[in-house]
This record gives sequence, C-alpha cells and structure tokens, in this order.
Amino acid sequence: MRMKGVSLGGMTSFAFNTMIGQVTPIAISAIGWRYYIIFIVCNAGNGFFLWAFLPETTGLNLEDMDELFEQSPIFVPGSKWVPSSHLDEDAKRVAEGVDKSGGVEHREVAFV
Repeated sequence: MRMKGVSLGGMTSFAFNTMIGQVTPIAISAIGWRYYIIFIVCNAGNGFFLWAFLPETTGLNLEDMDELFEQSPIFVPGSKWVPSSHLDEDAKRVAEGVDKSGGVEHREVAFV
C-alpha cells in the first residue's frame, strides 16, 4: 500500500510541475507579475491547512498512525490526543518511579 501511495504522489507531483512549467510562460506574458499572486494564495492556503488539519507525527510509531487518524479530532490545534501505546509506556514509568540507573526519574512531557 505504501509503495502505491508513494508512486501515486510522485506521479501527481511530476504532472503538476509539468503543468506549471507549461502554463507559466503564457501567464507571465499575459498578466505579468500578478501571476505570482496565485502562488502566494496557494501557499497561504496550504499553510493554514497543514496547521489546522494535519496532526504532528514526530515521535510516534508507525503502528500508531491508524489510531491517530481515526481518533484524533478533525481540527488539530489545541488537541491533547496521545496514542494509547504512549499512555501505557508513561503509566509503566510512573508506576515504577525509577529509571535504569536506579535514580528517581523526573520528566516533563509536552504533547503537541
């Protein structure tokens, strides 16, 4: 499934880059510098979409991705969602209260 998704994404990117390369000279000659406003608007829209609807995946296991996209809220900012595998690991550490060196472990965890 991953291989098909990557190949589809690569093909789509190549197709749109080819389209932009073909359209840009015509658009520049027709409307000049105003053509770049399209890119500004698209980048601002993409930035908002990424911020609002795509959750952060740093530090998550591949196994947590299904749970993330099924159970996290649609509007991501301010969400305190944590995968169940992380909750289990943190609960074990708190219950033990001791790290591997024998000292007491103190750790602050910030969830994005």
